[in-house]
Amino acid sequence: AVLKNPDFFEEMLKSDLLSQPVELNVS
Repeated sequence: AVLKNPDFFEEMLKSDLLSQPVELNVS
């Protein structure tokens, strides 16, 4: 059900990036 909701997936992806700022800066 989650995968069928692009908004949720995008928010989850944003949260993932925000929770790993170091990894984001490295890449």
